[in-house]
Amino acid sequence: MSDGIDSKIGYLTAITGSVLLAMNAGLALYGFIAFLFSNVAWIHYSIRIKSADLLKQNLGFVITTILGILTAVGLVNIQDVIAFYFI
Repeated sequence: MSDGIDSKIGYLTAITGSVLLAMNAGLALYGFIAFLFSNVAWIHYSIRIKSADLLKQNLGFVITTILGILTAVGLVNIQDVIAFYFI
């Protein structure tokens, strides 16, 4: 069974995002944007193959990815989020 272009986009953009974050070279925003493309691709794939667990996982990843993007552009201070929920 061929996985299709959505799964290929999903894993390639996930790897790209991971590399951009791991480089710690001020490219976090681009890493999170790559993750967002990956999330969308995996959501499409999970719907196509009817995998509820994969869908739920990637919907959760969309939330953390958006948080990462907002943090990277300076709209959210992660310490404030942690303090709000855990202190």
